[in-house]
Amino acid sequence: MRVETAATCAAALALVMAALVVSRLADPVLAGAVTAFPALSLTLAMAVGLRGGSASSAHALTGLVRGLPCYLAFCLTVAITAPVAGAFAVALGLLAALAAAGPAWRGIPVTRPGLAHERVLSMSA
Repeated sequence: MRVETAATCAAALALVMAALVVSRLADPVLAGAVTAFPALSLTLAMAVGLRGGSASSAHALTGLVRGLPCYLAFCLTVAITAPVAGAFAVALGLLAALAAAGPAWRGIPVTRPGLAHERVLSMSA
């Protein structure tokens, strides 16, 4: 348990250091945008992997990747429509995320139980 805690802390430290380097080279807003999603994804994958093994981590990361287009559609829609629509922009963002969900979930392959290791290895090769 101590080794897993140390590994989690080391990964978090590496991400914070990367954010600091990016913020020195660019600005804090860019650093937040660059590191927010990878930091959360890494933390989630490590926590899931520690509890359920590497296949569980592969499934969690697959779900995260499949959700990215929805998140992007939401953020872009809210950013573009908020100056005009105000708080209603959130509802428009949710509709955009729902519209992106179908193509995203059909277009990105899913790991199946028992094949998670082979799928992950074939995707990285």
